[in-house]
Amino acid sequence: MRACMKCGALGLAEAIVAEPQPYDVQFIGYEPVALSEAVAAWVGAWPRLTSLDGERVLVGSSQRVADRAGLQAMIGAQQRGWTRARLLELGVPEAPPPEDLPSVLSGFSEIWHGLSLNDATPIEELLEAATRFNGPNRLAREVLSRRTDLAALSAQWRASREDELRSWGRYLAKEFQLG
Repeated sequence: MRACMKCGALGLAEAIVAEPQPYDVQFIGYEPVALSEAVAAWVGAWPRLTSLDGERVLVGSSQRVADRAGLQAMIGAQQRGWTRARLLELGVPEAPPPEDLPSVLSGFSEIWHGLSLNDATPIEELLEAATRFNGPNRLAREVLSRRTDLAALSAQWRASREDELRSWGRYLAKEFQLG
């Protein structure tokens, strides 16, 4: 997914690769993916991830810059990192993802759903999200970090006979340095 920082134009291309032998992934090119108006509007409302000289920064979807100097000035004024509060501050789509959202953009949908995680979310749902490789794992960890019962849960679950609970107990101990 690309978004022009000058004009805001969006484009999506999916990488075409071949794997003639195991672990021999060869890049062939890109296949453009057409976006419906609904998908373009929804994805276009997300903050942009940009970088300059190796530094990554999120900027609002409506921010525009004409050249490298403008980009440097814009990045200099931006808060670093991305958290739930930062994403919401910069603006995310209010409506749920369009039904015709291409699967290659499913990460946007997962993060959108992850923004609904909060202190009232059942801990099992938070742990499921936090321990996934992709998706809203950072958002779930952020909510988990506010809980005051993690040490007790970790100890209890590590002593459980259920594999999943023991795994979650170990995760909590390691992630939040609970000992």
